[in-house]
Amino acid sequence: MENTLINNPTKLTSYYIFNVVFLFMGSALNVFAYQSFGVIVAAIIIYVFGEFVLQLPLVGGGKFEKLGYRQVFLVCWFMSGVAAFYANYLGDYSQNLFDAAHFFDLASNDKYKDYTMLDFQHITEGSGVLVIWRFINVIFSSIGIEKIRFLGIIVNISAVAFSAVFAVKMAQLIYGYDTARLKRLITLFSLCGLFWLFASLHVRDAFVLLGVTVLTYSWTLYIVKPTIRNFIILLSFNIFAVNYFEYLRWEFRFLPYVMFATYLVSIFIFNTSKLSKKILIYVFTIFSVISVIALFPMYLENIFELIVGNNEQYTAGAAVVASSDSLGIKLIVNQPLPIRLILGTAYLFVFPIPFWTGFQLETAYHLFKSLNVLFFYVLLPLTAVSLLQVVKFKSLRTPALMFHLFLFLGFSSAIAVTSLENRHLAAFLVPLIIFSLVTDLKKKKNRDLYWIFLTVFMCIMAMVHFAWLSLKLL
Repeated sequence: MENTLINNPTKLTSYYIFNVVFLFMGSALNVFAYQSFGVIVAAIIIYVFGEFVLQLPLVGGGKFEKLGYRQVFLVCWFMSGVAAFYANYLGDYSQNLFDAAHFFDLASNDKYKDYTMLDFQHITEGSGVLVIWRFINVIFSSIGIEKIRFLGIIVNISAVAFSAVFAVKMAQLIYGYDTARLKRLITLFSLCGLFWLFASLHVRDAFVLLGVTVLTYSWTLYIVKPTIRNFIILLSFNIFAVNYFEYLRWEFRFLPYVMFATYLVSIFIFNTSKLSKKILIYVFTIFSVISVIALFPMYLENIFELIVGNNEQYTAGAAVVASSDSLGIKLIVNQPLPIRLILGTAYLFVFPIPFWTGFQLETAYHLFKSLNVLFFYVLLPLTAVSLLQVVKFKSLRTPALMFHLFLFLGFSSAIAVTSLENRHLAAFLVPLIIFSLVTDLKKKKNRDLYWIFLTVFMCIMAMVHFAWLSLKLL
C-alpha cells in the first residue's frame, strides 16, 4: 500500500510543523529548567545515536518506524521539560525524593563509581539501568557536561521512543502497511501520559516498557511468520529477557512463561495455518511445554510470594496514601480478592478519580497520571468498538491479534490483584493500543459507532465522579 503520509506534501509539512513545535518548546523548557545548554547537546547526541541504531539490520527501521521514533522522542522531550520545571522550580517531591532521587544518586554519586551491576543488585532493583545511566553520566562528564538528572532522563526518552519503533513493527505484522492505522498508532503512543511519565522521570520504567515491548514483538513475529529464523530470534529474546528483567524488575522474569501460555491459547484456538506451519508450531509447543514443566517447580514458591506479597504490600501502601473516604479504598482495596479482581481491573483505566487530582498537586508524576486518564477516556471506547468487531467477524480473530488481547487482559488482571498501580499496567499498554487499531475509522459507520461508545463512556464517568463527590460530602 502506498505511503500516503510520505508522498503527500501537505501531510508531510504538517507532520514536520508538529515536531518542530515540540522541538523548540522542549528545548526552551529544558534550558530554562536546568539553566544549561548542555542538555540540548546531550539530547542531540543521544537522538542521533538512536537514528543510527534504526539503520541496523536487527532493528530495520522503515519509514514509519522512523516517524514513530522521531515523534515520540520530540513529544517526550517537551514533556521532560515540563517535568524539569516541576522538579527545579516547584520542589516536586516525586522527583526530588523517593525512587527518582534514589536512582539519580546511585547513577551520579562518585562513591558508587566502582560498583558493578551485581553490587547495585544488593542495594536496589534496577541495577541494569543504573549501569547504563552511570555510563552516560561518565561519557558526558568527560566532555564537560555536568552530571545532572537530565542525562538519565534523555536515555529514558530514547527507550520510550524505541518502544514506539517496535510497536510500529508489530502493527505492520498484524495489519500490513496500513498508513491510517500506523499513523493512529504513533499518535496514540505519543499521547499516553504514562509513557510521558516513564520518559520524563529518572525511573527505570522506560526500560521496563522497552523490554516488554521487544519481547512481545518477538512472539508476534513468530506467530505471524513461524519460520526457523524467527524461532531462533524468539528463543534468543526470551532467554535474554529472563536475565534482563532479573536486573530491572525481578517479578518480570516470569514474562516469557506467561507469554508462552498466552501463545498456546491463541495458537490452538485461532490458528488456521497450513500443515507445514502447523508442524513447526507443534514442535515448538511440545519443546516449550517440556521446558516449562521442568522449570515450573523451581519458581512455584517465588510465584506465590509475588502474588501474595505484592498484594499485601500495595494494599497497605494504598491505605496509607489514599484518604480513608476515597472511592478506591471503599470500593476496591478493602474488598475480597474476587471483587477486587473485577472492580480493580476497571479502576486501573479510570484512576485517578477525580481526574483533575494531578492538576492540583505540584508533582509531574500526578500531572502525567491525570493527563493519562484523559487518554484512556479516548482509548477505551475505541478498544470497545474493536472488541465488538472481533466478536462479530471471525476473520479478525487471528492468533497474533488475540495474543495481544489475551496478553493485556491477563496482565491487567494480575496487576489488579497485586499492586493496583496503573503505572505498572503501562508496561503492557502497547498490546492494548495495537488491538484498538482493529477499528477502521475511514468508514463512517465505525466513526459513528465510536462516537456513540465515547458518549456512553463519558456519561458513565460523569456518574462515577458524582459518586465520588457524594462520598466526599457524606
